Amino acid sequence: MLKFLRQRKLRTRAIQYLSRHPEDEPAVKAILMGVEALGISSAREAAEITAGRPFSDEEWNEYGPRWERAWNFMIR
Repeated sequence: MLKFLRQRKLRTRAIQYLSRHPEDEPAVKAILMGVEALGISSAREAAEITAGRPFSDEEWNEYGPRWERAWNFMIR
């Protein structure tokens, strides 16, 4: 039951976030899938799973802010 409530809250927050930032839909989908199915614990993990490889720090500095923004809004 608790898992169901956590997932419901996460999905609700995702919908709220997407209403403000529709351009971040791919990041939000990856975060949702990663948290629910794989139990990821960071935005960087979600991004790296989506990319299929680890990011260098330079790459993460470029892509990270969007992923971190979505993560911080959804997982709080």
